[in-house]
Amino acid sequence: MALNTRLRRAAKRTPWWSGLNRRVPYHLLWAVAVLSFGVTVRYADPILLQSLRLQIFDFYQRIHPRADSGHHVAIVDIDERSLAEIGQWPWPRTIVSDLTAGLFRMGAAVVAFDVIFAEPDRMSAPSLAEQMPGLSEEVRDQLRHLPGNDAVLAATIRSNKVVLAQAGTDLSSGKSPAPRVRKSAIAEIGGKAAPHLPGYHDVVHNLPELEQAARGIGTISANPEVDGVARRQPLLLNVDGAVVPSIEIEMLRVAAGQNAFAVRTDAAGIDSIIVAGVRIPTDEHGVKWVHFAHFDKSH
Repeated sequence: MALNTRLRRAAKRTPWWSGLNRRVPYHLLWAVAVLSFGVTVRYADPILLQSLRLQIFDFYQRIHPRADSGHHVAIVDIDERSLAEIGQWPWPRTIVSDLTAGLFRMGAAVVAFDVIFAEPDRMSAPSLAEQMPGLSEEVRDQLRHLPGNDAVLAATIRSNKVVLAQAGTDLSSGKSPAPRVRKSAIAEIGGKAAPHLPGYHDVVHNLPELEQAARGIGTISANPEVDGVARRQPLLLNVDGAVVPSIEIEMLRVAAGQNAFAVRTDAAGIDSIIVAGVRIPTDEHGVKWVHFAHFDKSH
């Protein structure tokens, strides 16, 4: 009786894990603990870890920048010099039309705008006819019958390979979503792509007459990293259940003279996008990390 009592007291004083060191090696316990900690940190993905990962990415970019392929993309920037020469932005769409036509005369294969022409040009002659005081009725009537600036730009866009931009938005205007103008067919290989893509409720559109005239329409939505720098670009978006290409994909498609592109999915998500027979690998969300080249200051 006394022996049984002493055994029960000894069992109460001995923790259940006290025998682990005899059954499980210490190095295995440490390995499990480190692995558990690593999985927890990776799942939480704190800002410090994200910043460290991005710094490593930038370091690799500096030591191994993208080589010059010889196929140059020129950025026509609205800078201080152009603002001083032409005037404040927004410029009349007739000037934008002249600049666009000039780029094609210089040999551009495709021209894409990363600005959105969402509102009518208030500097069009018909608009000025209603805004300017002191005009005679004869002059006012003449202005009303002149072509609007948006019509002039639409004619230039229609005659050339031009891609317009849209931007994803989750804000509701209170109005019915604008009809979506599609310029390209999409072949989905391996399953539906939309569930794997970054999603938006709608997009900010251009004027309908401009979108109808364009050869391509692509999105310019991007999500900068925690330090505010954009290092990756979604090449496809899910806009209210529809797959919408980015402006980069549309530029490639239009430049290659194609009417469609393909997106390949697998069990993990998006695998790649195929334009004119060229496979563009992405992550599982259709996002492409940018391999930057050295900045060319010569132009």
